[in-house]
Amino acid sequence: MAVVGSAVELLDSLSGGDSDKKSSFTRSFHVIVDDINDDSIVVLGAPGLPLIWDTYAADNSSNLYARCRDRKAKPLKENRLIWKVVCQYSTPDQRDGQGQEEDDQIIDVLVELPEVTFGWEAEEIPIQGGGGGGGFNSQNPVFGTDGIVNSAGELFDPPPMMTRYNMTWTIVKNLPEDFDSIGQARAYMNHLNQDEGQFTFWGFPTETVLCRSIVPSFAVKQLANQAQQVFQKVAYEFISRPQWDLVLLDQGSYYLSDAGGDIHKVFFEAGGTNIIGLLDGSGGKQPEPWTPASAVYLDPIEKHSRIAFSQLNLPNKLSECKARFA
Repeated sequence: MAVVGSAVELLDSLSGGDSDKKSSFTRSFHVIVDDINDDSIVVLGAPGLPLIWDTYAADNSSNLYARCRDRKAKPLKENRLIWKVVCQYSTPDQRDGQGQEEDDQIIDVLVELPEVTFGWEAEEIPIQGGGGGGGFNSQNPVFGTDGIVNSAGELFDPPPMMTRYNMTWTIVKNLPEDFDSIGQARAYMNHLNQDEGQFTFWGFPTETVLCRSIVPSFAVKQLANQAQQVFQKVAYEFISRPQWDLVLLDQGSYYLSDAGGDIHKVFFEAGGTNIIGLLDGSGGKQPEPWTPASAVYLDPIEKHSRIAFSQLNLPNKLSECKARFA
C-alpha cells in the first residue's frame, strides 16, 4: 500500500533527440512498492520522481525550456513490486519558424519562452583600401587600413563613404518579481561581450556585441490554473559591429625634434602655412614623401568595458525563443 524508499534513476536512464520542431529528453526510474496490488497512482507519488512541468535537468546538462509533459509507470513482468517509470520532457513546438507556447499551457511564466526581435541599423563609414594599397576592406574599414587616394597619391578629403548595416536584436525574458534587474543593467549596459572558451553570443566573436540597454517592467498574467502571477518582463537590447575600439591616426600640427641636443616642438609647414602632418608613432616626423602606406595608427582605445555575456543566462539561438523580425 506504499512506496518503499525513493525512486532510483536507472544507469541507462538518459536519452533524447532534436527535430526541426522541438527538443525532447527521457529519464527512467525504478520505484519499489510493498503490495502487488498498488497501482500507478501510488507509484507516481514516489519521492524523487520529476513532477509534470518540472524543467529538465541531468547531472551534466539542463534545458530551462524543456518540461516534463508525460509520465508513464508499468510494473516489471518478472517482479510486480518493481515499477519502471518513464518521464518524457520536451520543449514547446515551434510553428512557422517560431517557438510557440500556447497560453492555456502556461502554469509558470518564468519558464515561458523568451521572445527575440531582430532588426538592422545603418551606419555611414569611410571607404578604405587594404593595407599597403591592397583591395577594398569593408569588414574593418578603419583599423590598420589605408585611405582611398587619387592617381597622384593624395587622400580624398572628406573620404568617400559607404553604408554598413549592423544587426540589432532585443530579447524579452520573464524574470521573478524580486529580480535585481536594475543592478544587472548597471553591470552590463555599455559593455561588450567577452566570453572565454567556445561560447559565442549568438554566433558573434568576442568584443563585437554591445549591450545597449536592459529595461525592466512589471506585468501580471492569468495562468492556466486561474492563479495570477506577478513578474518582470526585462528587455535586453544588443547591437553588433566588427569594430568598437577607437583607432586614431598618429598625426598633429607639430613633431618633436632633438636638434642641438634639446627636444623642442617643430610645427609642420607648407609654403609658410601651418599644416597637419604625419608622425612616426614616437612623436617624430614621418619621413617624406608621405603616403597612405606610411601612416601609423595609435594603439586602439577601448571605449567600452568588457564582460562575460554568458552570465546573463539568455537564449543563444532561435530554437530557444520565440522569434519575429522587425
